[in-house]
Amino acid sequence: MEPATMPSRIARPGPGRWRRAWLRLHSLAGLAAGAVLALMGLTGALMSFEDEILEWVNPGLRVADAGAARRPYAELLPELARGLDGARISFVQADADGPLVVGVIRQSASPDARAARYAADPASGRLLGEIQGSGFFDFVRRLHRWLALPGGGDGIGRVLTGCAAAALAGLALSGWWLGWRRAARPDGAPPATSVAAAAHQPPSAAPWRTRAWHRAWHVRLGLWLAPLYLLSALSGLWWSSAGYRAALGAAADFVAAPGGRPYTPSQTRGRPTPPREAPARPEAPAPQASPRQIGAAADAVLADIAVPAQRILLGMPRTGGTMRLRWLPRGAAHPRAYDDYRIDPASARVVEFQPHAGLGPAQRLEAAMLPLHTGTLFGLPMRLLLMLSSLALALFAASGTCMYILRRRRSHADPRGDREQVLKEK
Repeated sequence: MEPATMPSRIARPGPGRWRRAWLRLHSLAGLAAGAVLALMGLTGALMSFEDEILEWVNPGLRVADAGAARRPYAELLPELARGLDGARISFVQADADGPLVVGVIRQSASPDARAARYAADPASGRLLGEIQGSGFFDFVRRLHRWLALPGGGDGIGRVLTGCAAAALAGLALSGWWLGWRRAARPDGAPPATSVAAAAHQPPSAAPWRTRAWHRAWHVRLGLWLAPLYLLSALSGLWWSSAGYRAALGAAADFVAAPGGRPYTPSQTRGRPTPPREAPARPEAPAPQASPRQIGAAADAVLADIAVPAQRILLGMPRTGGTMRLRWLPRGAAHPRAYDDYRIDPASARVVEFQPHAGLGPAQRLEAAMLPLHTGTLFGLPMRLLLMLSSLALALFAASGTCMYILRRRRSHADPRGDREQVLKEK
């Protein structure tokens, strides 16, 4: 008997093994995060057109004369306070063409309760009624951001949604690679042409209960929607990871001005980080400003702004604190390009002013991240595409689960045949 000869070099895994390994990783990530991603996709699709849905649900809250001039805040705020029977106003939102949106917190509500929203006539200050459905969308927003779990933005729910967003990015990249490998042809066709041809293939003629039917639609839709999922995942991670925010902000500052100061995120897990201040001696709290004082201070600041506004957000001050006025000009780059004023309501003095044009690259990226995530930065077509891709996440989760179950059934029946079939398909 001849002695066994040792191989001259260690055998490397072939392309079939790499494809099978990537397929298993893709399947495990999809099975682990599929349910969470489906829920996040459905809630995100709902919020894509929240304003339009609320307007449709509340037809009686429209303003009869949208072109009528808005009364000064010094007259509006006292009128609103009288109509709310002593409830605390948290904010007032004035749009160029629509009713006022008034956030109201009742005295009996818990300290962390969200403000109920009412509509009011900007010309008279008369309350039109509570905006029905706003509480539902508040719950949908909590589901989307942290699965409505205890702890809010600082709890385990934010970690789970962050992991799901990272998994979505991995699924998009690995699915694109698997589709690219599957579409590659031995005749030397360019990969981009092969992928486009695979995306344009006619629907599978196999019965819908078979794995081939689910795979055909899964691959075809995935090749088209992978770029949108990368956009949603990479922008959604902004609110889940402080390190990710810091890295993106530092990169934006470095690209704009190499060697510039490092970026410090203003949010930690979606909540503002209060600045650290030296302890001061306790002083008697300043008296609460009246609605007329607050309105007069806002009117004084707005009188110096010549450009018409698309939206004005007025945040009411707490006892002895400053009020916040956020002003969005018409024709702004995106719906979050606010000029930010901090005003002393007693003296109408601007304590702090931060124009959007004066923000650094990282701060501009931070302000634009929500419009980027929702698609409003690119207009109505991108909003529609992102809404449809969000809805399709549930279809991907269902078809991926069906393919996994059918493959497991076939592997138990014929393990060798299933292995060969996977290599042929992928």
